[in-house]
Amino acid sequence: MSKANKRTFKRLGVSDAAAAVNVFVNGQSVSAFAGDTVAGLLFTIGALRVRRSFNLQLPRGYYCGMGVCWECTVAIDGQSGVRACLTEIRDGMRIVTDAESHDDV
Repeated sequence: MSKANKRTFKRLGVSDAAAAVNVFVNGQSVSAFAGDTVAGLLFTIGALRVRRSFNLQLPRGYYCGMGVCWECTVAIDGQSGVRACLTEIRDGMRIVTDAESHDDV
């Protein structure tokens, strides 16, 4: 188990209005809160590598957190190249990371 997976992350500011939803990450059912970002969810569950670089096949993860760098791209509901840091969680969303292969972004 990696060092990051041993950490416990705590979500701050959970309000009664935050709706709990169910999403699927690489086929696994995961509980999340609607309106949180996909990147926040992936980071919380320990998915720190979300894709591989096209040329060198190096693992990539979160870098800027504001949509500029494109390092956090994942596939959501069948559409590839979606920035996880800018995409809000929706109920039933299917998120696929590509850490084991390459992508063209």
